[in-house]
Amino acid sequence: MRGMRGWSAAAVLLGLAAPAFADDFVALCKGAEQDPEAERLCACAADKVAHAERSAAIAAMRAVADALAKGKPIDPSTLPPDLSSGLSAVKDAEATCR
Repeated sequence: MRGMRGWSAAAVLLGLAAPAFADDFVALCKGAEQDPEAERLCACAADKVAHAERSAAIAAMRAVADALAKGKPIDPSTLPPDLSSGLSAVKDAEATCR
């Protein structure tokens, strides 16, 4: 029984963390856009990116945002494989939401 309580606590914690993770995704996806359409598109994309790809997707969006903040657009061909796959996951998800 002790193991079940630990599993239940972990499930609750993971359930609570998921909305925050989605909020990071949506915030990074939208950037400075305040347009309701951007909100809808990013929320839709957040739902479409697989859990296994979500960390890489968020890291890729952070890398893009950092590069743009410095005035240097990112070249996807120079990204490490994990960021490249994360960026592809975001683009694929957004394409299905348009």
